Parts: sequence; structure tokens; C-alpha cells
Amino acid sequence: MTRLRYAALLISLSAAAHGCSSSKPAEPASEPATAQTPPAASPCAFDRTLTNGETTVRVSVPPDQACSIGTVEFVASFPGGVPATFSHERDGTVTDAWLLDLDGNGALDVAVATRAAGSGSYGYVVIYELAGGMFQEKRLTPLTDDQRKNYRGSDHFEVVEGVLHRSFPLYGKDDPLAAPSGGTALYRYAFDKGRWVEGS
Repeated sequence: MTRLRYAALLISLSAAAHGCSSSKPAEPASEPATAQTPPAASPCAFDRTLTNGETTVRVSVPPDQACSIGTVEFVASFPGGVPATFSHERDGTVTDAWLLDLDGNGALDVAVATRAAGSGSYGYVVIYELAGGMFQEKRLTPLTDDQRKNYRGSDHFEVVEGVLHRSFPLYGKDDPLAAPSGGTALYRYAFDKGRWVEGS
């Protein structure tokens, strides 16, 4: 009787061991999800919404464009009107933008300042008047030859009390680009005269 019980116990242990060895192995844990790093913003990206009264204008540079060349995108919203869109070719990086009546004719202007790529960092301003739900370009008269004496770029534009101002360093004949010695030229744009005039 004892031998029979012992044999039965051996059979039971053998069956248990066989069942454990034939069991399906555990599946490995799935890999943890990896967070996706968003692409870095372009150093030349620009996206600003300007508001004046009930008119808003979004000025932006598509994030996938190069710094040196591309476009500036405009989307204007008027009270009770259909949004107007426009694209302007860009030479350089957008540095600032304003929405106001620059010439006092009662219509709003959107002005955008850019700085060209390269050693000179020459600055430019484009101005569009919002009239009848459309963009109409206003061309500014360039600096005269006398105003360009000792000029090598590095323009800075700003709007102060409704007036567009421009400044840039003046260079001596042998000055390196990083060390101008002639002070700073200050101009403002006189729309009634159609030109840049001296004065801050």
C-alpha cells in the first residue's frame, strides 16, 4: 500500500513538472512609448497679429522657409468684410511689423521691416495700405546719395508716435564692419515730402 502511494506521488510530481515546462512563455513587455520631440522653431520665424480698432492683420513667415529669402504672408480681417490675404516676396529676416495710419490719409497701413542676410545686414521696409479690403503697396523713396555716405547697412527701423524712423551707424574709410566710428545717422520718413529727412 505504501509503495502504491509512493508511485502515485511520483507520477503526480512528474505530471506537474511536465505541465510547467510546456506552458507558454510570458511575452516580453512592450517597449515604452517614446515622446516625439517637436521640430525646433526656425530662427527666422515670425508670426504676429496686429490690431488697430476693429481691423486685425496677421503677419507671418512660413516656418519651413530659409532666413535669406522667402515670403511674408498677410491675412487682414475687417469689420463686416471678407478676410483679405496677400503674399510678398521677402529678402532677409522680418524684424518688426506695425499697423497704423502712417501718412495721415485715414487708411491703415501695415509696415514690415526686414534685414537682409549677409555681412551688411541692410534693412528695408515694405508698406501696404489697406483700402477697399485690398493691399496696395506704397513705395518709399530710397536714401539719397548724400544720405548714403559712410553707410554700410545695419539699419534699424521703429515707429514712434506714428512716425517711421530709421537709424544706422556711420563708418570711416578704414573702419571694420564691426567697429563704426562715425556715430549714428537718424532719419524719419516724411510722407508729405515723399523722402527721408534728418531728425529723430
